[in-house]
Amino acid sequence: MTYFSRPRGVASLAVGIAVSATLLGGVAGEPAVANAGWPTSAARPLTPEQARKSEPETVRVLQLKYRITKACTIFYNHPSRAKTGNKSWILTPRPGKITTIKWRYNADADWAVVSVGGDGYPHWGFTDRREGHTCLGTSIRQAATVYKDSKKPATWYPAGVPVPNRIGQGRSRRMEWRAVDQAPRAVKITRHGIVTDENATLRDNANFVIGNVPKGWHVDRTDDVRKDGHWTKVRVAALNLWGYVETRALPDRNTPQTTAEKDAAHVSATPTASTPPTGQVCHWKVTWPTAGVYPTPARTTPIKTKHAGDIVGQSCTTVRNTTENETYVQVTLGTGGAGWMRRNALNPA
Repeated sequence: MTYFSRPRGVASLAVGIAVSATLLGGVAGEPAVANAGWPTSAARPLTPEQARKSEPETVRVLQLKYRITKACTIFYNHPSRAKTGNKSWILTPRPGKITTIKWRYNADADWAVVSVGGDGYPHWGFTDRREGHTCLGTSIRQAATVYKDSKKPATWYPAGVPVPNRIGQGRSRRMEWRAVDQAPRAVKITRHGIVTDENATLRDNANFVIGNVPKGWHVDRTDDVRKDGHWTKVRVAALNLWGYVETRALPDRNTPQTTAEKDAAHVSATPTASTPPTGQVCHWKVTWPTAGVYPTPARTTPIKTKHAGDIVGQSCTTVRNTTENETYVQVTLGTGGAGWMRRNALNPA
């Protein structure tokens, strides 16, 4: 597409002015016409960069919210894949309030992939979408696209719309819909029988979630990586399924570790903070939609809430809470003092 800086209709209006000037004794193209404020030659096309900057940059919202009409049972993995030991949890409507869930795509005619966000693991799962069984209601009014550098909504998605019926496709920022690769192809395995040391999600090449890989599961890893080594392709034995997990969940990382990653990987045997070398500073980026900051390294009442993209830290100290089976990272509070956040909610910044 070619973009022009001249407003639509300028050419025809300029011709009209030129004709009027001729009828009044003037000559088309003379200063009398130019002084009217219209260009006397064709406008120069804008470059793609200029065209991009001339319009507000918006981002399409990928996860739309829908009401739930009853308690939702959400499974860690597709029931046809994880036939034994497939854990689940229940999202229950709050009395007198609208409870929502984020729809991502329909895995098949029976199951939809949804996100609940917030604290805990997992954030993603599979819920029944069959008529008479589903908990998924209609949409709430919400932003469908937002300005890239502002939370002001650019367009609205209406209320009362049911979950789409299309199978294996989710909303995309580059196109309206994008196919989900629910069975990524096999590649050469370089290490067998690795035990994950963190909870992880399993994703396709476009980053759609296709499963969950809890801590302690066995995977076979490969040298197929993407996003500068952030994601590594594995075969998940329990699901007999290929996909990408965050490399940090694999204890035998072949990619170089940053100082922050090495420190975060250290877990003390007792609930005593690991002390970093003098002068070492670590910063962390929040990856969960919301994550609590706690007064102690335990899941109590949070004193603050951080959001995806926030940078926290200035500390490399970690504490292992053996009761919760969670590692906590110390973070500096803006008001002074320190708080604690779960390591699974953070990436080295």
